[in-house]
Amino acid sequence: VGLCYAWREWEDADGMICEPGGKRRQPDPTPEEIGAALEAQGAEVRRLKEEEGLGNQDPQVKEAVAELLRLKALAEELQAA
Repeated sequence: VGLCYAWREWEDADGMICEPGGKRRQPDPTPEEIGAALEAQGAEVRRLKEEEGLGNQDPQVKEAVAELLRLKALAEELQAA
């Protein structure tokens, strides 16, 4: 007895994206969600530098900037699509 799927992925009742084989993942973010995350992450980088007095070489700032760059790349991908 075999099993055949008619879709590569589908959305479950709880909003998760499901794939054959039992794989589950979060749905892709919307452009609005990416924009809000970019704004929040930019504010976090500014806060670390201005309020905490951390410099560009501090691990916390490096981590926050890396996340900001990841979000910017994701936003560019969404715009290109």
